[in-house]
Amino acid sequence: MIVIVAFWYGMLYLGWFLLFQSAEANIVNSNTLTAASNLDKLYFTGVTLSGLGYGDVTANHFPWTLLSTLAVSTGTLLTSLGLSYIIAVVPVALEKRQLATQINSVVDDRGGIVERLDDKASVDFVWQKLFDIQLNGMKFSTKYGAYPVVAYFHSSQQDSAFSVAYLKAADILFYIANHPNSALRPTPVAVETVKNLIFAHSENLRHVVADESTGLERWPDRYQPISSLPQGDSGLFSWEEYKQLRGLLVTACLYDGW
Repeated sequence: MIVIVAFWYGMLYLGWFLLFQSAEANIVNSNTLTAASNLDKLYFTGVTLSGLGYGDVTANHFPWTLLSTLAVSTGTLLTSLGLSYIIAVVPVALEKRQLATQINSVVDDRGGIVERLDDKASVDFVWQKLFDIQLNGMKFSTKYGAYPVVAYFHSSQQDSAFSVAYLKAADILFYIANHPNSALRPTPVAVETVKNLIFAHSENLRHVVADESTGLERWPDRYQPISSLPQGDSGLFSWEEYKQLRGLLVTACLYDGW
């Protein structure tokens, strides 16, 4: 982010310098009233954009006096917008990592937790925890539209990768929605809500991730669904419905470098 803002500022600096450098005697040394050299103009551009305006080198006449005022405005505006954007984006990037940590605290090993989901208390606990996190995850993914650069904050470790954690949570929620023991399945309203949340999250991802995963055979081995994941049609949340959504979730993991 800082590099991007510095690049914008550098381009602005270069643009104004080339403009001030394009004419003779438009910028003068205030002490000697002689035309400023190119080095002086480079210095004048910097102090003008920064708003310091020492006054030792100044614009000589109209329209350069007006342009130097405009240069101050653009420098101040860019600095303000850049800092505001960085201040807004950093908490969103941290939230992305925190959500991954929350999911991994509940679901670290998909296969292991599925084996333990054999009683109502365990199923209800995991469902509720992941449901709450899923809701927060959907709200978070809406921020991709406001801050697209957040999608480029790739995780250096898989444990902190939001995309990987979200995929694990979605798999577990889908398993519970189609639990082999129908008595342990959530209510139809709860299943429909989760399906809508995953769908909304997937739609938010389309703004930053191209959906290139169109078939099960194209998924990498590490993202193949666990063998216990039901691939039939329960009538509430079918495999065919989830398969389309899961393709985009897998693509998000690959996009994140995992």
